[in-house]
Formats: sequence, structure tokens, C-alpha cells
Amino acid sequence: MGTLPTALPLVFAAALIVASCGKVVWTKPSFTQAEYRRDTYECDRDVRQSYHGTGIAGALSARDFYDRCMEARGWEKVKQ
Repeated sequence: MGTLPTALPLVFAAALIVASCGKVVWTKPSFTQAEYRRDTYECDRDVRQSYHGTGIAGALSARDFYDRCMEARGWEKVKQ
């Protein structure tokens, strides 16, 4: 039982790596590259202009803000 606490972070890290292996893309019916570039630029800009905190919590907040911005513009995040 003494090795369980030290093995737990390794198991968690491995799970994160495996989960992040799939490529995630934004899609929308009948979209153009120009639409995608405009929407990603504007959502990136909005994230940069908003304060989301620091550290991991701030990064997660910024990512959630970006995702909601893209979804509001009709985009859907899909894993390939």
C-alpha cells in the first residue's frame, strides 16, 4: 500500500496523455476557411481582453471562454 500514493500521479499523468492524443477540430456546416479564421481570431482576441485568473484555473477558464465563444458562433468541437 505504500506505493499507491506515489503511483497515483503517474496514473493520472498517463490518463491525461492518452486522453489528449485524439485531435480535436472545430466544424460547422458549409463553413469557409475565411469564416473559421475570422471566428478563431475574434474569439482569441476576446479571451486575451478578458481576465481569467492565473495558473491552471485561469487557463481552464480561458479555454472554456474560447469554447463558448466558438459555440455561440455556430461551431462544434469534434474529436477525430
